[in-house]
Amino acid sequence: MRLPDYSIDMSQCPISPRTHGAARFFLTAVGIAASGLVCALVLVLAVSLLMRNDSSGFGALGLALGAAMLGYPLGGVAGLFLLRRVVRMSGWLLLGIIGAFVGAAVPVGIASIANGSIEPDVLIGVYFVSVPVLCAIGFLARAGTVSSGGNAKG
Repeated sequence: MRLPDYSIDMSQCPISPRTHGAARFFLTAVGIAASGLVCALVLVLAVSLLMRNDSSGFGALGLALGAAMLGYPLGGVAGLFLLRRVVRMSGWLLLGIIGAFVGAAVPVGIASIANGSIEPDVLIGVYFVSVPVLCAIGFLARAGTVSSGGNAKG
């Protein structure tokens, strides 16, 4: 089955390339976050359906929270696949996947550095921002865009 071509010809766009790059990054991160939220919601609903007749109490709550925390980066990775296949956006899929899971580990690192003196609401906010941002940074990274600092010859 052949998918329709939704690619956009940006050569006729009056927006400057710098603005276009920022908009591309922002929209990529928003798309990754939206797919992550959908996947997290689906996993939480699946866990709640599996545990509805069980009398596990707070154990079911822990499983639902775990499903949400695992489903968000997995949904971000699914969003990368959608960007790659449906929108036909070019990018490094492997770096995007690595960025999603590094973004999930950022709040853990911040909490360990701060010795637990940060509010949990801030850590949850950092989690929901760092996953799509680092995922989009990894996905949109290009070979040769990072300066080596020396006299590298191309």
